[in-house]
Amino acid sequence: MNLYDIIILTHGDAGKELLNSSEMIVGKTKNTTAISLIIGMSPETLMEQTRKILRPNIKTVILTDIYGGTPSNVATVLSREYPIHCISGVNLAMLLEANMLQDSDKEITIEEYVQCIHDAGKDMVQSYQFNKG
Repeated sequence: MNLYDIIILTHGDAGKELLNSSEMIVGKTKNTTAISLIIGMSPETLMEQTRKILRPNIKTVILTDIYGGTPSNVATVLSREYPIHCISGVNLAMLLEANMLQDSDKEITIEEYVQCIHDAGKDMVQSYQFNKG
């Protein structure tokens, strides 16, 4: 069983709602927390809230919404202090993959874990249209 911590950092409550949706599909998640950057919150406050839940010797994946946005920048700064891997562009498919891999009997490295999450998110982005006739 792979137990890496997962932190979702997003603008507004997008991360919390993704977590709720994920739990609707796969059940209660393990080691997963969502933190929201709300209007008027400083990057320093977001960093402190995130730092409070980081565990120094536990490998952590931080999923953020927009690369280069405040949550992403906070994750980048914290990755200099903690064993953190960051992935931007979080979507429901990524979170589902992350949580299903937590329950897998197959041992995988943190690097493999991050790649699987990244690939799951990327693979679910599709453009499609139904044409009649």
